[in-house]
Amino acid sequence: NNKVEITFKNLMTQGYEIRCEVLVHERNTLLWTDKDCITSTEGDTSVRCVCSHLSVFSILMSLHPAHTTDTRLVKLTKVGLSISVVCLSIALGVFVYVFKSMNVDKAVIHICLCCSLLISSLIFLLGIEATNHKLLCKAVAASLQYFLLAAQFSMMAEGFQLLSLIIFPFRTKSNWTFLVPVIFGTPLLVLIISMAVASDGFGTSEVCWIANDKGLKWAFVGPVIGVVSFNAIVLLIVLKTIVGMDKVRAADTKAKIK
Repeated sequence: NNKVEITFKNLMTQGYEIRCEVLVHERNTLLWTDKDCITSTEGDTSVRCVCSHLSVFSILMSLHPAHTTDTRLVKLTKVGLSISVVCLSIALGVFVYVFKSMNVDKAVIHICLCCSLLISSLIFLLGIEATNHKLLCKAVAASLQYFLLAAQFSMMAEGFQLLSLIIFPFRTKSNWTFLVPVIFGTPLLVLIISMAVASDGFGTSEVCWIANDKGLKWAFVGPVIGVVSFNAIVLLIVLKTIVGMDKVRAADTKAKIK
């Protein structure tokens, strides 16, 4: 499979971050990099490096202790997500069951939201730690970004639907044929652009998520900020409308009393 596997003896067994790196020549400078190399430990005594090319190999250890993840937090996260998967499955079943008795737009948006959250939760539970398989890890990171963004745009669709009911209260035309492509199409566009700009930023050595040092975080944070801002504006419009309606009712009541 054109892979080079080298095993090194590990003299420092605890409390340090270990990385397999190769020496490359870039811009007239020799640099250490972990590009195209995967690090895996074999117990506490050895480290295995799997690389796609030959070079000068070495094991680099951070001078500072590695940031270790509290296993209790990991277990709590998995338990919480497992409960979420069960609840989302029940909610999805309920929405499908009562679909005909609900407003079509609301039902479709709720189903899209439940599906996006359910799939992203399952992907997180099953693949977030698949760092030893580079392609799988990249696929997990890309899928997580897509479905989490789809969930965000489902929430934006909720806000848009509420706004349309306030601005056009007597409109009977359905919006779901327009909203569903937005919910699933916009995250796909963001993902395609992200992959084109920095495909190597999907999947890290720690978790299968987008790398912070590649600028890709804005491909997720940016749309989230946009959705939150849009829904905040919708909330202000709704509150303003409610206050205005209360003033009208109060004025009508005073007029009737007079």
